[in-house]
Amino acid sequence: MSSESSSVAEPLAQERFGDLIYTRQRRLYVLGILTVVYVFNFLDRQILTILAPYIKADLHIGDAQIGLLYGTCFALFYAVMGLPLARFADNWDRVRTLSLGLAVWSLMTGLSGLASGFAGLALARIGVGVGEASATPSAFSLLQDYFSDKRRATAIAVYSSGIFIGSGLAGAVAALTIGWWRGLQASGSAPLAFPAWKITFLSLGLPGIVLALVLLFTVREPRRARQHGAARMVSFSSVMRAVGGDVASMTPPFSIAAAWRGARTRRGVLQNLLVLALCVAAAATLTAITDSLATVHQHAGFGHIGPVTVTTNLIQWSALAFGAYAAWCWLHRLTQRDTLASKQILRSPVVRATVLAAALQNTVNYAVTGFTFLYGVGHFGLGARDAFALGLIIALSGFLGTTLGGIGADFLARRSAAGRLWLAMAAALCSGALYALQLCAPDKTTFFAAFFGAQMTGTVWFGAASATVQGLVAPRLRGTAIAVQWLVVNLIGLGIGPYCVGLVGDVTGDLRVGMLGALVLIPASLIFYFKAARLLPNAERLFQSQAARSGNCSEQSA
Repeated sequence: MSSESSSVAEPLAQERFGDLIYTRQRRLYVLGILTVVYVFNFLDRQILTILAPYIKADLHIGDAQIGLLYGTCFALFYAVMGLPLARFADNWDRVRTLSLGLAVWSLMTGLSGLASGFAGLALARIGVGVGEASATPSAFSLLQDYFSDKRRATAIAVYSSGIFIGSGLAGAVAALTIGWWRGLQASGSAPLAFPAWKITFLSLGLPGIVLALVLLFTVREPRRARQHGAARMVSFSSVMRAVGGDVASMTPPFSIAAAWRGARTRRGVLQNLLVLALCVAAAATLTAITDSLATVHQHAGFGHIGPVTVTTNLIQWSALAFGAYAAWCWLHRLTQRDTLASKQILRSPVVRATVLAAALQNTVNYAVTGFTFLYGVGHFGLGARDAFALGLIIALSGFLGTTLGGIGADFLARRSAAGRLWLAMAAALCSGALYALQLCAPDKTTFFAAFFGAQMTGTVWFGAASATVQGLVAPRLRGTAIAVQWLVVNLIGLGIGPYCVGLVGDVTGDLRVGMLGALVLIPASLIFYFKAARLLPNAERLFQSQAARSGNCSEQSA
């Protein structure tokens, strides 16, 4: 019986994954190189958190501005551009999309080292966000075609471990580069009159471009999965026109015209204008409130637009308002053009609850981790060597948390439909307690030990939540589903968390107050996880029955 099953499974594997890439060795190679790409993704992203003390001193900026550079400038374009770029993942060559994105964000990371002020560094960070937006939709979509459902959470977890390996390498790269460059400066042999943080950015650009070429020439685009209405490959020009339409539909005034064409009624245009007005009003209100909290020294203006002073708070809330409006426009357009996407992604109670739970939990992770080194410098006198140690902690704890979490999630899912989400809940509770211990630690050893535990338990959700969402959507929607998931996670987690923590640190003079305040989101995350876990068994049964009916209809029509 087993041999008979094996003989049937092998051709199916070839049909699903493509004749050249169905072997175990090829799948492991692709998983490995995609993980390395994700390592570079987070290395280039997180290096700012280690360089923050040096950037603050050199550019004379505050904690909130560091939060803006680390969070909003990056997150806005990363999250929003991830939506139209998901169309590439679902309709065009994913390997080429990912290679191009990697080359772009590596180039912009290198250009960060040429920035002479806050504005230049902010523009470079925006470029990094745009390039990195290609990574997650393309890579997740590829993994769905390489790994079966029984191994999918494990594959996602291994890939997601690149987040923490990259974040950990950020500490190691920064420590080594800063030490090496300062040694050259002390001996008078430094070839450039650049501070060490700029050299660190410059040194990261070229390796990423080389990796982009390796990815392009060694990984073949797999044959798409053929179940449940898999996407049909279309031409590059067709996808570009569609992506251009997506971008225009999210950007005023083009979005107003797109609303008119889509709805053909005044109601659609008025609805779009109302959302835009609410976003502008919210940005103006939040700017006025936060400007009144901070001193002029902390948030000095960068210039004027008529009578309006351009402050850090104005940039923060205007950017977030644009991100919220753009996201609404894109999601609204998605509901109009794709009924199945609207049903399985936007109107699914389980998907909504799981994504919100992950977003709230990740807000805590970003808010605390993003300022951990800066906090340690102020409270424990951490230096470059400690940055190296902190990097090792992040790499090891994150790898263990995501990998073991993914394996554990798959194990529990075979015994209970909601097993993955129960594990995510338990891990979120543990991470919140350990973050609190970290921020109340009396010495450096306790600080590092608690941070290790908080990082390990705080990363379990990656495989569990992502596999839950991916398991409830059709194959052709997987890139779109992960783009929507990361849209919410990044707009909330990166767009709000780090900036608010930095702002509270500026206002109170104690960064720990803002970091501890972020922990109140853990209970809210648990509530949404619980709701999703309670509804998941019925949702999976309904999805499988609908998929079976769809498959039968396809066979009959064929």
